[in-house]
Amino acid sequence: MESEPTPVLWMLVLCVPFLLLLGSATRWVTRGELLVVTRRGVIVRRHVGRRRPGPVVRVPLVERTHLLPAGDHDVLAAARVTTRDGDDVRVLATARGRLVPPETGRRFVDPRAVAADAVETALGRVVADLATDDVAAALADADLLAGVAREADRAARPAGVELHALELDEIELLLRPRVPRRVGSR
Repeated sequence: MESEPTPVLWMLVLCVPFLLLLGSATRWVTRGELLVVTRRGVIVRRHVGRRRPGPVVRVPLVERTHLLPAGDHDVLAAARVTTRDGDDVRVLATARGRLVPPETGRRFVDPRAVAADAVETALGRVVADLATDDVAAALADADLLAGVAREADRAARPAGVELHALELDEIELLLRPRVPRRVGSR
């Protein structure tokens, strides 16, 4: 003699997966956070916690969420460059900026990585044009650093980063002994 399943059992069988699916589809955004929702790598929505803190619903298995800190933050950059006269120089810098909501319809890339690459590229371009003896003096120039920050800002802004200051942390010159060649030797 078999008994039929009770309605409570059916409710458990149906409600538990539904609640799990709903829980995985909901992401909470708090103040100071930026949530970017992507579908196949393209930004479809963005939510800024300071404007509208609360839950954000996504379509499970179709959309992904990327939680980023909103507001001001530091971007660390390390550029290894060869100077005009062939010496290796490492430059460590900190760029100050803030994350802004990226444009919808664009491919999502981590804005912090884009900002670090932009600063490294801009620093590398400047150092590559300098002689080894001029690197420290040139990078101490506030106007030059402001120009590097503007160039990096133009490259990083489409990804959602506004850079507004650049501070030089360290310059390292890799010294190698140069052995003079003797006349007539190979």
